[in-house]
Amino acid sequence: MDAYMHMGCLIVAVGAACACGGERATGDAEMEFVTIYKAKRGRSAMYAQLTRLRDGALLCVFRDSRIDTKGEFGRKGSPWTVPGSRIVCIRSRDGGRTWTDEPVFIYRDPDHSAYTSQGGLGYQAADGTIRVPFYCVTMTHEGTGTHVHWNLMAVSRDDGRTWSCSRLPVAPFASNPQYGGLHQVGEGRLWRVERCRGYGITAQEARTGKRSWLDVRSCVRILESRDEGKTWSVHSYVGYDPTRPEATKHFPRAFKEDEPGLIRLPSGKILLLARPHLYQAVSRDEGRTWEVGPSPLTRQGATSGLCPDLAWSKAGPPGGTLVVAYHDRWGEHEGKGGVYLCFSHDEGTTWSRPTRLDGGAYPCLHELEKGSGRFLCAYYRSSSELKGAFFSVPSAPRGGVTPGRR
Repeated sequence: MDAYMHMGCLIVAVGAACACGGERATGDAEMEFVTIYKAKRGRSAMYAQLTRLRDGALLCVFRDSRIDTKGEFGRKGSPWTVPGSRIVCIRSRDGGRTWTDEPVFIYRDPDHSAYTSQGGLGYQAADGTIRVPFYCVTMTHEGTGTHVHWNLMAVSRDDGRTWSCSRLPVAPFASNPQYGGLHQVGEGRLWRVERCRGYGITAQEARTGKRSWLDVRSCVRILESRDEGKTWSVHSYVGYDPTRPEATKHFPRAFKEDEPGLIRLPSGKILLLARPHLYQAVSRDEGRTWEVGPSPLTRQGATSGLCPDLAWSKAGPPGGTLVVAYHDRWGEHEGKGGVYLCFSHDEGTTWSRPTRLDGGAYPCLHELEKGSGRFLCAYYRSSSELKGAFFSVPSAPRGGVTPGRR
């Protein structure tokens, strides 16, 4: 959600997007782009979060806020820290090609700034209840001096027409934003991934801005629900456990656990990738313990590999295909920033070389039909436009990146 993520990029045609450098993002067909939502003048639309409903429709939940034209709450022209931002949703009944024009209101807090869980998915339970996580934040000024974070859950029991929202329990830290959406890890089992940051400073220090929460160690806390999201309990910590600080202080500081993307793979392996360097955490015991270190995609010393989102399909070569979409801030692959795709056919042990999908940031992946290998990647192209890109996974393995090699 950082202010520097604003991408004031121009819209490009499909052909231009495919020709802007690198390989195509598809194995068998060209990319196809759609506009999901265009904000009204003076407003922004950011952080798409997709939910597949049982009737086949797609919900796109996103953050809608006014743009700070006077610089009252931070940098002039910023949409990030303006109080009164809203959580809204639109709907598609044709697989993401067209969307309803008028958003349905989910939540608004006139005193704080609300954010969707970037890159995450919502969930519809067997009884039809839809759950979508999001969070609120208050800042003293843009990027530092956090006052308050809290997590919320939006719930709809009438197919997304009306919503109720409630706060979720938080960890006892100065700040606790949630990023990873909801992850189905078994029948009726869901995980919520919380990035817990700021337990190294006191609430007083955070309020006065004497110490920046950006400089303090953080960890990931995984919460589990065994009743499709009705109740939650702590499952494990990743990266650093504040309840066992001495036992877990060896985890590398470069693994900042920011904007974590998580997936449970067919073998049972659980993979988590995190900003800013695509460091990874791997668990082979249902998330109870984790191995933390660089991933094959990690570039040391580069502020790159932001907001990763992971998805898996049984399509492609035997064994299926793991997909990651992420934002490259500096665009070191092609000299351009934007959203990049990588494919793995061995559950993340090796990856294909990065493919530039488009300019933009904060991607959210969704396989349109299970096992089809056909994906929709939603992202914001500028702070006022949500875009979607359709692509297919490669039909054959491609040359790639292996550990320790670039």
